[in-house]
Amino acid sequence: MFSPDRHRLASSSGDKTVRLWDADTGQPLGQPLTGHTNSVTSVVFSPDGHRLASASGDKMVRLWYADTGQPLGQPLTGHTNSVTSVVFSPDGHRLASASGDKMVRLWDADTGQPLGPPLTGHTGNVLSVAFSPDGHQLVSASFDDTIRIWDADQPLTGHTEPVASVAFRPDGHRLASASGDKTVRLWNADTGQPIGAPLTGHTGQVDTVAFSPDGHRLATGGEDDTVRLWNADTGQPIGEPLTGHAGPVYGAAFSPDGRRVASAGRDDTVRLWPVAATPQMLCNKLTANMSHKQWRDWLSSDIGYITLCPGLHTPADGATGQT
Repeated sequence: MFSPDRHRLASSSGDKTVRLWDADTGQPLGQPLTGHTNSVTSVVFSPDGHRLASASGDKMVRLWYADTGQPLGQPLTGHTNSVTSVVFSPDGHRLASASGDKMVRLWDADTGQPLGPPLTGHTGNVLSVAFSPDGHQLVSASFDDTIRIWDADQPLTGHTEPVASVAFRPDGHRLASASGDKTVRLWNADTGQPIGAPLTGHTGQVDTVAFSPDGHRLATGGEDDTVRLWNADTGQPIGEPLTGHAGPVYGAAFSPDGRRVASAGRDDTVRLWPVAATPQMLCNKLTANMSHKQWRDWLSSDIGYITLCPGLHTPADGATGQT
């Protein structure tokens, strides 16, 4: 999970810790956050970036100061099975948690107190939970193959295997869900109706789904050890699968500017991927511009020379200047 300012990452692990990373350098920030007594299954930044919430197999949710790594208050207790997912509301004042006890719980993020009784209706473990962008709706995904919107009466059905992850599009009008049936589905969040055909391509269970900040792309990861990018408007894949993980991909998140995706895998690694190449990314790899001769030979003698990387020198004809 990226911090709102996109300069930090938070990761959760089976080693019972939460770690913070410098998203620009990939280096760890400080010591691991310790306190959970079982695998940490989910971690999320607050909207202002100053707090973290983590969920664990120890049946607890914990809050942390993101700037210092110190625990904030007492653990939030009430679930009777592993807590699988936790998320802040957009205003940062509430938390929602999902659990293997088949329930969703709401919490006051400022006091740690529960808000009302648990939300019940799922008949299987609840694996993922997300707030709508306006904070008025909550959506959950479950092992019972359904998605539930908690101000609607009927579950969203269509997947044929457990639903592992669910996400709102930033405008709040669409949902995306990832499932053990190897598909990703898009839904109209206002009507609960499916949009288009399932997105297919993964060859194993899809474990995570995330919208880009502009809502036009999706990132997914799964048991086939890949991260995939999709056009969220057409359902078509974008490019080839991103490979490098040596095990299932359990988490994926876009950076706030939408230019990178972070993925977390069972191989105990977090990876960063560029989503779209920019001219500056190319210039950062070079030591000089093309010479005028290279421009004529490689591009066109009919197009006037352009200095593509203003910060780099232009070599004389006959010198490459490239590395």
